[in-house]
Amino acid sequence: MLVTNNPTKALLERSFILCPHCGKIHSGLKWTPQNKTIYGSWFGLYCDNCGKVIPCLRNATSFIIIVITSPIWIFFINSWKRKWLLKQKEKFSKPLKLSVPKYNVWLHGFRFAFVYFVLTMIFKYAIFNESFTWKKPVGSLIGAIIAGLLFATVMREIITKKNGPLIMLLKSGGINRFSIENNKIITLD
Repeated sequence: MLVTNNPTKALLERSFILCPHCGKIHSGLKWTPQNKTIYGSWFGLYCDNCGKVIPCLRNATSFIIIVITSPIWIFFINSWKRKWLLKQKEKFSKPLKLSVPKYNVWLHGFRFAFVYFVLTMIFKYAIFNESFTWKKPVGSLIGAIIAGLLFATVMREIITKKNGPLIMLLKSGGINRFSIENNKIITLD
């Protein structure tokens, strides 16, 4: 993923993905909820220019899940991938909205708080067998609400701010600045 150093645009508008097969530079706005292309990218991101898959990075958790579940899906992966490619081709044949989508960060914060609360309850009472009192769930609920509000605040900062702390982190990390002109990367540093 490439991020330009344009302080007049939000992070989503400055994110680009390079296809390693055809060299096309795609706007990161292609894969957003408003285009219904963000979910279901099981095999990677679909390049509508060449029809191939842009590989995505996997973390240790996803690698472990892939290894554990591979006996279930290993025999069906080729047919699933063919069907997925056809579905992606159909999705990307429609005009895409390349504007910043409206995100309800508070809804995301609420979802985060709910998952946090449920996992806390599972770990406390099902796994660690703590004794139940009504004070503990109430305390966990308050903690989950605070965590959800913090999550929403951080997401709002990352998604909507034009030159927020994340960009300062990228600048201080020694990442080269670049610009994209005529579908070509021009290094500024």
